[in-house]
Amino acid sequence: MTGRADQHSAPPPHEDPARCAARLVRLVERQHGRFVALDALSERQRAAIDAGDADALLTVLGERQTIVDDITAAGEEMAPFNARWDELVQALSSPDRAALAARVAELQRLSLRVADADERDRVALESRRASLVDDIAGVVKSRGAIAAYGPARPAQPRFHDREG
Repeated sequence: MTGRADQHSAPPPHEDPARCAARLVRLVERQHGRFVALDALSERQRAAIDAGDADALLTVLGERQTIVDDITAAGEEMAPFNARWDELVQALSSPDRAALAARVAELQRLSLRVADADERDRVALESRRASLVDDIAGVVKSRGAIAAYGPARPAQPRFHDREG
């Protein structure tokens, strides 16, 4: 379910709270599904970084961007519901309220987990970049040393016999 029918339409104040609450639950479920997918991609991202596989990393980052865009869109869709959150939650049955609260808590946990994984990956990539910079600097120095100790250039004549 893409939730496109719910996109960017604020629940009118006179709309039945039960209907609005049902839309809110669908949006929260959509967000949850996207964060589960993002969390799974975090594991693939880490594996690509650890393996030094730039192609796999770029593939994962492309997939992540699609999911992040969908999370952003769903967040924008949920924004109008925030003003009526308490009213809409009260319109749910007690078991549905508990399920929604659990789902929101799980969303928060997943969000923090993904953010932590992204920070670890950022540090790992920064470390790898610094290592590559050092390696490149070492290659440049090695070339200079090789040139300094390399074969001497042929000597140019100092004197020239003009008379033959």
